[in-house]
Formats: sequence, structure tokens, C-alpha cells
Amino acid sequence: MDGNHDKNKKVATAAEWSAKNKPEPLDLPSGIRVMVRHPSWVEMMSTGHLPTGLLNVAMKIANGDQDKLEIDQIAPEDQRQYFDLVQHWVIAATVEPKVAFKPKDDEVGIADIPDLDKLCIFRNTQERASEESREGGPGKPGESFPSESKSASA
Repeated sequence: MDGNHDKNKKVATAAEWSAKNKPEPLDLPSGIRVMVRHPSWVEMMSTGHLPTGLLNVAMKIANGDQDKLEIDQIAPEDQRQYFDLVQHWVIAATVEPKVAFKPKDDEVGIADIPDLDKLCIFRNTQERASEESREGGPGKPGESFPSESKSASA
């Protein structure tokens, strides 16, 4: 342990932890309202839905060193990967209705969602995920992921 913990603080319950990412309504440009959650950049990396060409930018965001991912930050040859990421992010973020590449009866196909709606979901949920990375991550508010050199000096 690093000694940066409050011994009097109670351990969170599963309900308290789950409430941190409770789905919330989002009104889309098409006029449709959906329920969204806020996937994390680490989640997208760990599930393999983050294209390799975007890893460096995503790591900066996950560490709180950069606000969010915008297409103008991406090399032209990697921009197709940006749109792949947007689709995977929308599927991960949209809780109701469920979205899928190959939808079942009770799901919406990602191809059926207007591009402006996809970008709205991505930008709104990405922004919150980025804020949470900057405000806390694994340590104190504003602290980024610890590096080996920080761990060694603690």
C-alpha cells in the first residue's frame, strides 16, 4: 500500500460503485432520446475495440493528459479507425435501446443510426469518461496512472 488512504473511510458497496456509471438520458440531434452510460478508455483498450493507430492518444486521455479525442488529432491514414472506434463506442455506451452490429429483434443496428447521432453519443459519453480520468483515475483527484518511477519513490 502507498499510504495515501483514509483509514476511517468505509468501503464502497456494489450499489454505490454501480451508481457511478448509472445510465442517463441523452437527446440526440434526430430527436430520439436514448439511455447511455460512459465507457472508459481503458475499457475500450482492454476489449480490443481501440484501433492501434489511436492507442497513443487514448493513453493520454486515460491518463488525464488530454481532454478528448477529435478527428483532427489523428493522422489521415488512421482516420478510418476513428470511425470504427466511434461505432464500437456507441455500442458500448448505448444502454437503451441496445445497439449491435448484427441486431436481434429488440436491438438497433449500428448502420441504422444517423451519423450525427453516433457522433453525439461518442462526444457526450467520451467527454465524461475523459473528465473522470482527469479527476481521479486510480489515485487522488487529478492524479494520473502511477508510473514505475513514482511507485519506486513512494
